[in-house]
Amino acid sequence: MLQLIIPLTLLIALVCTGVVLWALWMIRRAASQIEERHRFAELIVNEGEVPLPWIEKYRKRAEKLRQAPDARVEIEAATDLARTSVGRELDRLVRYIESTRLVADEFTRETLIEGINERRREWEDSGWREFVDAARRPLNNHSSS
Repeated sequence: MLQLIIPLTLLIALVCTGVVLWALWMIRRAASQIEERHRFAELIVNEGEVPLPWIEKYRKRAEKLRQAPDARVEIEAATDLARTSVGRELDRLVRYIESTRLVADEFTRETLIEGINERRREWEDSGWREFVDAARRPLNNHSSS
């Protein structure tokens, strides 16, 4: 009987340890994502900049294309993809801010949403010049957050 209990106890302990470690990893990951969303909202509202992770792959693609002759059309295509992607990310960020309880108060929530929407309007009014300019600048000249 003891021969069966010891391995079973070890197996249960191993499974429980794994579950606890997985739960801790998930909590840290969720906290990191929440922190990132808040940081991005502040970057957009306060600095008027697009978070680099949102456009980094498009900028890398544009950087490669800048080396090629007559790549203007491809750079514009990458810029269009970046605009669409950033629009989606802005929508997600606004939905998050509308639904989260992790803002100080309703005034802060409204201020963030209005600030994000104002930046979006500015970017649209300027013809998304930020993205076009960012696509033409080398990657190391764009602030990362």
